[in-house]
Amino acid sequence: MERAVFCVSAAAGVPLVLDSSSPAALEQGLKAADGKVLINSVSGEAKSLRRVLPLAKKYGAAVIGLTWTTRASPTPPKGGWQLPAASATPPGVRAYPMPTSSLIA
Repeated sequence: MERAVFCVSAAAGVPLVLDSSSPAALEQGLKAADGKVLINSVSGEAKSLRRVLPLAKKYGAAVIGLTWTTRASPTPPKGGWQLPAASATPPGVRAYPMPTSSLIA
């Protein structure tokens, strides 16, 4: 991850979006990155929050918060999409205070 971040940062000159299921790989990428990074993504599940939010807070990264819940359907219902999870901050997020500008839904 670290080498990939160095190579892409040098070539792109724009903020990076990091995506990995490995917290260790995410941390390597965050350490190697220059400037603000966007982490893709975190769900409202406690396990996901515990793995990603401490890293985001430590390195000042923004986080994409997934807007579905375990009760949501993967296909649009007859009446259209409803995003109840996007309108509320999951309780687990409060354990890792971050600027609201760093939370993207």
